[in-house]
Amino acid sequence: MRKGQYYQSGFQSDRVDLISMEEKEVKKVIFIGDGMSGKTQIIVTLGRLILEYLQKIYSSIRFESRSSDYSRSLERADALLDERSYSIDPAFKTWAEKYGFIVKYGKNSWDSVLKISFDTETIGFEDFQYVFPYFWNDSTVKIRLSGSDVGGQNIFDHLRNVLGKLAGSNDVLSVIFDRSRALSCWNSINQVKDVLEDKAAISANIPRIVYLGNKIDLEKHILLPKWKEGLINTFFRSLENVKTYGKGKYNIPSLVKRIDSTERTISFKFKNGKIAFPDLEVLIYNAIRESDIDYGQKIMSEVNAKAIAREIGAQLVYNEHVKELNATKGFLSSDEIVSILHDFGLLLFQRRPLAMQFAGAIEYFHEEKSSDSFGRVRTKWNAFDLDVALLNKQNFQNAINDASNSENLLSEMKFFSTNAIVGTGVLEVMDSIIQDKLLKDSNQQQAKKDQPIKRRIRRF
Repeated sequence: MRKGQYYQSGFQSDRVDLISMEEKEVKKVIFIGDGMSGKTQIIVTLGRLILEYLQKIYSSIRFESRSSDYSRSLERADALLDERSYSIDPAFKTWAEKYGFIVKYGKNSWDSVLKISFDTETIGFEDFQYVFPYFWNDSTVKIRLSGSDVGGQNIFDHLRNVLGKLAGSNDVLSVIFDRSRALSCWNSINQVKDVLEDKAAISANIPRIVYLGNKIDLEKHILLPKWKEGLINTFFRSLENVKTYGKGKYNIPSLVKRIDSTERTISFKFKNGKIAFPDLEVLIYNAIRESDIDYGQKIMSEVNAKAIAREIGAQLVYNEHVKELNATKGFLSSDEIVSILHDFGLLLFQRRPLAMQFAGAIEYFHEEKSSDSFGRVRTKWNAFDLDVALLNKQNFQNAINDASNSENLLSEMKFFSTNAIVGTGVLEVMDSIIQDKLLKDSNQQQAKKDQPIKRRIRRF
């Protein structure tokens, strides 16, 4: 059911028959992938789409019964569909719960699921459960779709491995790739490798794996020449101001606002003509906020701006680090480069500098000194301080191109393309997961029916 392959969706509200509905269960769908790749947003967007789908079924039933308050319920459905009012009619909720339908993520259920913020990363994991009617093989089945959303940070590797061990052949491992960030895709690939290698050591009971190439809209956005040019010019103008007027002193946002809602800043200086990676990351983030007219909108949300800034900064320092090693040690073999990338990846995906500034700013909210936790992160990154003199528009352009070059990593994979913000491709993925399970169950039942009966010969 990928691009170019015909399929019929089971989310057909006009063909659902609740009277003859049979119950089916799609056991677990475990979502893994790098932090800020969009796992939570895909799950929550699925919840919104299911809620809209249930609203259509409810409205249709109310129309058929010609209830006096049908018009009110239809207005509620339209408000949810078009205006995203994030509120539902109590009568609709009562109807849905009567049939056992559920929209739940963590402790949030129904319309509260739609209010979940995407500005913070998932800590550990959250469970979700969606129960809804589904049209399949000319009949209606009640699907029970449940699973887990696992935090993308590598500190949660143990959770992924535990959940991976528990997943069976009837379950699904959904791997999310952020198409706008190549290093993020590389990290997601390593996560699924670790889970499968660990599972293969104890069992051959491997779950089905579904790959999602998410943020296809953001990928196109940062590939626009106008976007690259705006970011590059803004960044180097800011850098020149720091060198000329700030005399090497620069300010970065703490990312935690004061009580009066103003943004607190922290001051640093170039040391030995170098800029620390945590600061480089935030300077790029500030340049995105200033140059992108879509900043603050869905396509360049706060989370996406931070993620892109981290990716471009990482590409810059990694490329320069490899150049330095080539210059001092001679030509590096492909194995050595892979080893460097592995070590760099461990630091990048376990010690997330921009994310740490949330925690850091809280500790010195009323003081100017930096926090111990943020200081430790900066120390970890000392080996990747970047010489300011080496920063030029060409290597910055190369870093942007490398950041958006996920195609090479994913070229051999068959994956669904999704835009979790607006919901593009999300129901198609769920159709594939659900229909694969229903078809497998149907085939198993048919095989049992077709199994020959062995007669026992008795002696008299």
